[in-house]
Amino acid sequence: MSPISWCQWLQNTRLATAIAESSWLFPLIEGSHILALPLSVGMIVIFDLRLLGFAFRGGPASKLLNEFLRWSKIGFAVMFTTGT
Repeated sequence: MSPISWCQWLQNTRLATAIAESSWLFPLIEGSHILALPLSVGMIVIFDLRLLGFAFRGGPASKLLNEFLRWSKIGFAVMFTTGT
């Protein structure tokens, strides 16, 4: 199957048609994608600030890593799902 025929098949699926014809579905998907970006990247930035000694100095870095990594993975999963 050539890439063009695959894209045409994808465009004609029920999901693609529903997204194209809905006035709220595309903004919902795109908004979720955009809001998940700071969730994923923001957690990494905050943890990096902890490693540099600028934030969250009171607790061990390993405890923060477990908490931030979970939220970062959730953000990445939402971005991946809504962005493809």
